[in-house]
Amino acid sequence: MKFQDWIWVYLGMGETFTRWAALLFYGAFCAVGLVVVALLSVLAVAMVIHR
Repeated sequence: MKFQDWIWVYLGMGETFTRWAALLFYGAFCAVGLVVVALLSVLAVAMVIHR
């Protein structure tokens, strides 16, 4: 789903949906960030070892 679709779903579902939708959104965002950081750190370590 695109980001705009998430916004429309979030606005359309009402108050009961908002809490877990926000948690799900921030959880997914944090998971993506952690994966990116992990990949960058592995890449940096590999570059240092490969020198």
